[in-house]
Amino acid sequence: MKKLNAKEIRSIITLKELGYSERQIVSMANVGKGSVGRIWNTARENGLTSQLLAVCSSDEITELFYPNAGKRKPSKRMPDFQKIHTNISRYKDRSLFHEWFRYRKEDPADSYSYGWTAVLYKRWCKVHNLKPVLLMNEPFGLCMYIDWAGRRMKFDFHGNSKQTEVHFFVATLGASQMPYVEATLDEKTEAFIRCNINALKYYGGVPKYVIPDNLRTAVKSHKDREVELQSAFEDLQEHYGFVTLPAHKVSPTEKNDVENQVGISYDWILSELDEHAEEYHSLDDINHAVRIFMDQMTDLEFRKTGMNRREWFMSVDYPELSPLPKKDFSIYSYEFTKVPHNYHVNIRGDNHKYSVPYQYIGTEVMMKYSFTQLRVFSMERELIAEWKRSYGPTLHNVHTDDRHRPPAHQIAAAMKLKSPEWLLEKAREIGMYTEQYIKAYLNSRKHYEDAYDGCMGIIAMTWESHGEKRLTRQEMEKVCQEGLELRVYNYGYVKNRAAEVRKARAGGVERTEKNKPTANLRGKDKYKL
Repeated sequence: MKKLNAKEIRSIITLKELGYSERQIVSMANVGKGSVGRIWNTARENGLTSQLLAVCSSDEITELFYPNAGKRKPSKRMPDFQKIHTNISRYKDRSLFHEWFRYRKEDPADSYSYGWTAVLYKRWCKVHNLKPVLLMNEPFGLCMYIDWAGRRMKFDFHGNSKQTEVHFFVATLGASQMPYVEATLDEKTEAFIRCNINALKYYGGVPKYVIPDNLRTAVKSHKDREVELQSAFEDLQEHYGFVTLPAHKVSPTEKNDVENQVGISYDWILSELDEHAEEYHSLDDINHAVRIFMDQMTDLEFRKTGMNRREWFMSVDYPELSPLPKKDFSIYSYEFTKVPHNYHVNIRGDNHKYSVPYQYIGTEVMMKYSFTQLRVFSMERELIAEWKRSYGPTLHNVHTDDRHRPPAHQIAAAMKLKSPEWLLEKAREIGMYTEQYIKAYLNSRKHYEDAYDGCMGIIAMTWESHGEKRLTRQEMEKVCQEGLELRVYNYGYVKNRAAEVRKARAGGVERTEKNKPTANLRGKDKYKL
C-alpha cells in the first residue's frame, strides 16, 4: 500500500471531518480508497484531529501514521505526564501549553513539540483511564471566549489619595488561542461592551460564536436552558452578527480556552505589570504596557517549526472570520419610564424633553439612548419615536413632533403659527379636492389670516375628536368637490353640507337635484313681467 505524505494525510482528515465520503475523498485527494480508510481509522483511534495535526511537523505526522516505516530516529526525552496531569488538575489556571513550555525550556534540543506532546499526553491518559484536560480541539475561527480575570491590581495614579483598582478583560480566539487583554476601571456594561468592540477590532474580524461565562453584563437570565441577554449586549450581537452561547452554569466545559488564556495572561502580562507597577500613572499607561507584553507573548516562537502564535492565528483563524461592519457600534444605555400626561419623556439627569405619540400616555416605554440619539420603544419593542439628542439652552428644552400631538393640541399649535403650508398639508392628507378647496378658500380672502379659522374648522371635521359628527375622508372630498364646482368658499357652506351628509347617513332624505344650491339663485326668468 502506498505511503502517503504529511500533506495528503492532513487533506484526508480535514475532508473527512467536513463530511465528505471516502469515494469523494479518493477523487479529490487522488489516493486509494484503502489508504483513506486506514488513515481515518488511525486518526479516530488516537484522537488525531486536523487542528492537532496543524501543529505537528511533517516528520511527526509520518511517525504517527507509519510508526514502523524506515529507520526511526532516537527517541527524545519523554515528558513526565503524571506530573503534568497533576498540575493541570490541581491549579485552576494551569494549561497544557504552560506545562509543555516548562518541559521544553529544560532542554529545547531533546524535547518534543507542543503538538506531539499533546498527542502523547492523550495516549497516556487513555492508557491510565483518565480524562485529558485542556487538550486543544477547536475549529478554526469559530468561537471567541470572553471573561474577566479574577485577579485585580492596584496602582498609584497621579492626583489620587488612594490606590486605584484596575480590572482586566480577557478574550481568546479559536484554535490559535490568540489572546486579547485590556485594563479597565470597572466591570460595568459600558466598559464590557467597549472591551468586546476593541477585541474584535484587534482580531480584525468576527467569529461565529461568542461565549461569555454568564457575566451579568452579558447574560440577564440563564435558567431552564433558556438564555436572555442584556439589552446592550444583544445590540452588540445584532450589530456584529455573531451568536452568543453562554457557558453552562454547572460544570462548564466551554470556559477552558479562556481560563487557559487567563492563566497565560497571569504569567506573561500581570506578573510584568506587578513588577513595574510604580512606572504606570494612568489607565492609558497600563493598557500601553499590556499591549507590549501581549505582543511579546504572541510573537514568542514556541515550536521548532519557527511559527509563533500570531502567525498561527493568521494562518488558521483569521481567514475564517467574518469581516467587521463598516460602521462602528454605538454604545447605548437603557431607561424605563411612564409617559406623563404631557406626552414628553426625558432621560434621567437631562432637562431636555422629547415627545412621543399621545396614545402612549400612562403606559411604560423603554428609552434607548446614546450620546447623540434617543429612541423610544413600547414594551412590545415597537419603535414609537426617534430623536437626535439636543444639548442646547434650557429655554429651548422641549422638542415636539406635531404628529405626536392629540388633534385638539394640533389645532391649538397651528392657530398660534397661522401657517397656510400646515393647512394645505393637513388638507392633502384628506384628499385632492379638499386641498384644492382649502387653497381656493385662502386665496379668496385679501389676507389669508381671515380664512384661517374657517379652514381649520373644515379640516377638523374629519378628526376623531368630532365623534359621531365626524365626516369620513370620502364624504369631505365629495363636499369640497361640490364647493369647487359652485365656487362657494366659506365655512358655513361646508358646515351645512356636513349636516345634510350626516342626516342622510342616519337614514334621512338624501339631497336631490331640485334642492341643491346653484351659483345664481335667481335667473332672468324670475323677473319677467
